[in-house]
Amino acid sequence: MLQKIGNVNIDDTFYPGKDLYSDGVIEDEILEIVKNNPKERYREIIEERASWPIFYHLSEFRHNIVEWLPIGKNDKVLEVGSGCGAITGALAAKAKEVTCIELSMKRTMINATRNSECGNVNIHVGNFKDVESTLPCDYDYVMLIGVFEYGYGYMGTNTPYEDFAKILKKHLRPQGRMVIAIENKFGMKYFAGCREDHSGTFFDGIEDYPKGDGTARTFSRKGLAKILEASGITEFQFYYPYPDYKFPTTIFSDNRLPKVGELYQNIRNFDRDRMLLFDEQRAFDSVIREEMFPHYSNSFMVVTGPELSTEYVKYSNDRDEKYAVRTKIENEAGKRLVEKYALHDEAIEHVAALAKNYEAYSDKRKIEQFEYNVCLTSFADAQKSGCVKFEYVDGKTLEEYLDDYVLAGDEKQFKSLFTRYCEIVDAMRGEPLNYDFIFQNILMHDGVWTAIDYEWSFPRVVKRDVLIARAMHCYLADRAFRQKAKEWMLSIVSKYGSDLMEYYEYMPNYEVGFQDLVKGPHLALSELRHQIGNPAFSLDYICERIGAGAPSIQIYEDTGAGYSEEQSYFIEQYTREGQDVLFSIPLRKELNAVRIDPAVKPCFVSVVSVKCDEKDVFSTVHTKKNNGALLAKGKYVFATTDPHFEWNVKDLCRHDKATLQVRLKLEYMSLEAASSVCEAMGLRGRLPW
Repeated sequence: MLQKIGNVNIDDTFYPGKDLYSDGVIEDEILEIVKNNPKERYREIIEERASWPIFYHLSEFRHNIVEWLPIGKNDKVLEVGSGCGAITGALAAKAKEVTCIELSMKRTMINATRNSECGNVNIHVGNFKDVESTLPCDYDYVMLIGVFEYGYGYMGTNTPYEDFAKILKKHLRPQGRMVIAIENKFGMKYFAGCREDHSGTFFDGIEDYPKGDGTARTFSRKGLAKILEASGITEFQFYYPYPDYKFPTTIFSDNRLPKVGELYQNIRNFDRDRMLLFDEQRAFDSVIREEMFPHYSNSFMVVTGPELSTEYVKYSNDRDEKYAVRTKIENEAGKRLVEKYALHDEAIEHVAALAKNYEAYSDKRKIEQFEYNVCLTSFADAQKSGCVKFEYVDGKTLEEYLDDYVLAGDEKQFKSLFTRYCEIVDAMRGEPLNYDFIFQNILMHDGVWTAIDYEWSFPRVVKRDVLIARAMHCYLADRAFRQKAKEWMLSIVSKYGSDLMEYYEYMPNYEVGFQDLVKGPHLALSELRHQIGNPAFSLDYICERIGAGAPSIQIYEDTGAGYSEEQSYFIEQYTREGQDVLFSIPLRKELNAVRIDPAVKPCFVSVVSVKCDEKDVFSTVHTKKNNGALLAKGKYVFATTDPHFEWNVKDLCRHDKATLQVRLKLEYMSLEAASSVCEAMGLRGRLPW
């Protein structure tokens, strides 16, 4: 039987009469959201609800995995396992026709409702094997985004994944492409302590799914290639979505693999709690140096058929819409080009400004052995197309060279390069301000330094001290091992006077302002992860705390870029006096605020005292930023497994020896008891639902 929701056609001829797969009542909530709200409100609702399923099913960041594909306006697309339509709308915006297959009627209703304006979407509700026999064999693309791992459930044969691929292959026209996005069973995040995405079990894929229930199964790079080859598919490319295929910010390929230092967005456990068994960035850096990254990528994206020209994609859409861009490296007939594209109409002005910036820089006097990446698009053309193209520049970044010298302890070479950087900045006076002239945006090749990113350029004249101070801040704040270079840099910039040092001291505050400008009114993904609230437990915590009845107090530090797991630690030294816990928080000059997570379960917390240098400073540090019910000043009830509150310590961080001496009264509670207290007093805490 056929029905329509808006312009979307639904065919339920093969629907079995009940949904055999569901996330439960949350799907009813999602259906109500899409019925009553335009897409423009989804991001706001995601941030308000702070719910993993709502984020997963409704976030526009899901589009990143397919938005870059060269799907044409005359192409036909088959989407198998379309779910709640996370990517259906993105496909419909590119293709002539999108045919979906989905087993669940509830999810189909969500998909059709949210994409009701699309007149080119048809959804078949039913089992793949039943629907597939009615489909034509002329699709340009067959999409399996988070679906191939369920091949056993679709096929039920002895070789389900090979058979699944064979059947799908026959529905492609000659030169058509199958697109598979799937987790890597040997992904770095699973070794580091993330639970397997489908089973929720630690190390399940690494151990080759010992329970053997066949619900879902992922593969290694070699294993996935073998399945495709056994299916008669010989043409295919591997891409590597990072951090994973669900919410990729960068997509690498075998022609453009990640470089040391690029993989730093590793704490992305939106769905469940996780362990932190080691530093993933350092581990990634290690496998990159050993040329083994493809085997440890968290996810794969395989595109069958003729080779694509795209070698690299980076999304900067975790920003205000007027700054949201996509960066691609294309290899067209052996010539590489870099392309920046506005993801929203509001961002066209920002992208076109790159062409204007280049014109402004290229008109200025030349600095010896220094140049700007050549922009090949005129300002007028960029305004029309929302796209600018640049020459591709080969080389190694200044940041990479500096890191090499830090790790080698080579102070002389480090100082030589940093001095050259300062000289170039000094020679820029009178040019427009390129605020993002930091080490990672400078490529070095055959002695020539090239600025490859001047996206954040402003008409005001360069202030040498500002650029040097920001470059130092961005470099030193990013990786702990770089701290040994701080004194090397200070010995060079000290000759520039007190203004530069003052800019450097206040740069964390300036950086907060800049990041607020870039991201606009919305939460960054790292902030949203904190809102959703699934904790990450360090190895020290697991070894020393679990089963010991000890409190789990985690401190997050904000030095200008917000809170992150990388800048957090668990309190190791504390004193227990009854229900009171006494501990200290070291203060550093660059700290703006600290977030205290007093437990990993619902609790009552009373701040008995907060002292700094023996002085009571609670009134100074206290803020109203918390996710519990504030009963009175310093007294909270948390009806959540991720309780936290924030203190402003900026005014106390005058020297690196300052500490906060904290005494908390901590009482654990059941979720029901904590919720009852909040409800009885008319106070609203952050509840799991």
